[in-house]
Amino acid sequence: ERWGLECRVRRWRAAKKGEARAREARYDFLYKTAADGGFERIALGHTREDQVETVLVNLARGAGLDGLGGMGVLDGPLWRPFLDLDHASLRTYLRDRGVAWREDPSNADRGPARNLIRHEVLPLLGRINPEAVAAVARTAGILRRQREHLRAQGEELARLAFLDRGPWGRVYSVPLLSQAHPALLYEALRAAWAEEVGWRGYLESAHLVEMA
Repeated sequence: ERWGLECRVRRWRAAKKGEARAREARYDFLYKTAADGGFERIALGHTREDQVETVLVNLARGAGLDGLGGMGVLDGPLWRPFLDLDHASLRTYLRDRGVAWREDPSNADRGPARNLIRHEVLPLLGRINPEAVAAVARTAGILRRQREHLRAQGEELARLAFLDRGPWGRVYSVPLLSQAHPALLYEALRAAWAEEVGWRGYLESAHLVEMA
């Protein structure tokens, strides 16, 4: 009211607890609100530490460029304006302007992998290199640029290999795909998958190996 902004609030209760379920509910709400309001961008509050936590969680699980490149500042309608800022800088900015913020109490729970990384792994990395958070974020940026370049090449290969639509889905030229370097082939398979189902999610390395 003070800033003259519209605010929409939704309360959600999970049948079962879990960070993944809560995250899905949040994003469902954000996408629906954006669609209902005709908004082109969804601004998120991720900071540099969030980026590094994401990269390290993916590294521990096993990941390629998609996972190790972390989050992008712009990802479709998602916009992360604070991704290059650390928590401390953001809090200082808010304090200087007398703006309060709310801490999620679940962040103190060291059970989830992300919180364990935040409270224990990042301080240990800081003992190895005081600028470790910035260094990992910088590495993620390098890998993200490589990912974007390889992704564009894979999408072009998938476009060239596409032949037609058959009774069971899209048909591709196996000889053309089989000549490609494995790294490029995997990106083409990701692009083919995304073209068929509408997004790139839920496709893991094991799936790509089977498809190849």
